[in-house]
Amino acid sequence: MIRRGLAAGVLMIAAWVVLPVWQQQDQGPPMARSMPGATASLAPATELKGPAPAPIRYAYQPECLDQSGPCLRWHLVSTRGEQWWLPGASAQETFVLSDDGTRAAYRRGKGLVLHDLMSGKVTPLPVKGYEEPIFSLDGRHLAVGREVADLATGRVHRLNGVARAWTSSGVITSTLEPDDRTPGQVNVTFFTVSSPEGRRLRRFTAPGDLSSDGVLSPSGRQFATLTREVMPTSVTTTSILLSRERAVTPRLPAGWTITTILRWTGEDTLLVRLRGPVNRIAYTIVDLTTGRPLPGGVEERGLSTVIGHLD
Repeated sequence: MIRRGLAAGVLMIAAWVVLPVWQQQDQGPPMARSMPGATASLAPATELKGPAPAPIRYAYQPECLDQSGPCLRWHLVSTRGEQWWLPGASAQETFVLSDDGTRAAYRRGKGLVLHDLMSGKVTPLPVKGYEEPIFSLDGRHLAVGREVADLATGRVHRLNGVARAWTSSGVITSTLEPDDRTPGQVNVTFFTVSSPEGRRLRRFTAPGDLSSDGVLSPSGRQFATLTREVMPTSVTTTSILLSRERAVTPRLPAGWTITTILRWTGEDTLLVRLRGPVNRIAYTIVDLTTGRPLPGGVEERGLSTVIGHLD
């Protein structure tokens, strides 16, 4: 999939910021009252000194009054609702989670490190790029700019372009090139899918050149993009368009609309970012067979949020 105008993940600045829950004094209705399955409250955060006992649903950069101590670190929320702050992971630096919420990559000092959250082991990564890291779907590889690190062997492979996303078959790079078949100054985005070792597998363009904001499915066969309608006071998402062949109408609670497609979590489900009443920001997984959100939504809890094992 192609992430967060791509990938994601994904440091996203929220339009609505809340204090960490241990500082909140009933700051308004929790998301659980309007989005199914949301986490309404969390336990106070403690330092994560060893293995996490459960995968991570999401991480966030907290907003605190004194901006010191744990408030300078990324905070992790597990699938069981536990919360920790992560020593060594500065909230001012890049932080990404694997899709299953068991690994994190972040900058420490002058380089990137891989943090196995299930074992507590932290390993320096031999990649030099400064672009946002992107985990492969199975979590084995990490793409950073023009390099791919095999996290099982430690080997690093070179790509022909900058990595944008992963499918189940390999890593995707893209280039913008002139379209010689169309009169005028028209450019088309060409995608190249390469193996993690850098071997080119195939090259293609998106139907109707949806690539400007399209997100590629794990199989590489579907593009998802948003169709929007400009209203007098806002811009509203009217449907999710799948490769110009099918439109899915999102069936969200009143007042909520999709602003960004972050990634596919399967061939029939999309992780999306929402905006709701009073500029509230949230994340949920939409079932493309029904258009409805699945249980397990998360509301923005800080300045930035990174989604891991949301489903």
